[in-house]
Amino acid sequence: MVSSADSRRKELLHLYEWCCIVLEALAQLGPGMEEARAGRMHGLDEALKRGWVSPFWQAKNDLLEWAHGLNPAQRARIDQALRSKFGTGLPENKRFMGQEVKAIVRRGVIKDENEFRVLQSWVGIIEGDPKKRRELGAVTRLMGRFLTGRD
Repeated sequence: MVSSADSRRKELLHLYEWCCIVLEALAQLGPGMEEARAGRMHGLDEALKRGWVSPFWQAKNDLLEWAHGLNPAQRARIDQALRSKFGTGLPENKRFMGQEVKAIVRRGVIKDENEFRVLQSWVGIIEGDPKKRRELGAVTRLMGRFLTGRD
C-alpha cells in the first residue's frame, strides 16, 4: 500500500523533474535564458528541500505559458525533451491545464491562490486567440470576483 506521503513525494519529484527538463531546454535557447533558469532552479531547489508541492504546480503552469509564447521550433525542442522523458509533451500538458480551468469555471468559484495562478497562466495562453474570446471573458470575470472578494 502506498502512503499519501509516498504519493506526495512521487508527485513532488515528478514535478521537479518536469520543471528541470523544461528549464534546461529553455536555457539552451539563448544566452539570457540561462540566467532565468538559474533563478527558477534556486526557488525549485528550496521548495524541494521543504517538500512543498504548490510552487511546482505554479512553476509548471508558468512554464507552459512561457513555452506557449515561443516560436514553433523552440516549442518543438521543449516538447521533444518532455516526450523523451515522460512520453507526453506540451500539447498534453496544455490540454490537462485546460481541463483544470474548465472545472474551476464550471464550479464558478476560485478556491485559493493556486487556482487563481492556474487561471492567470491560462489567460496568458489564450488571450491572443480570437476563438477563445468567450472563455477568456468567463475566466477574467471569475478572477475579478476572486480579487474583489465577491463570490
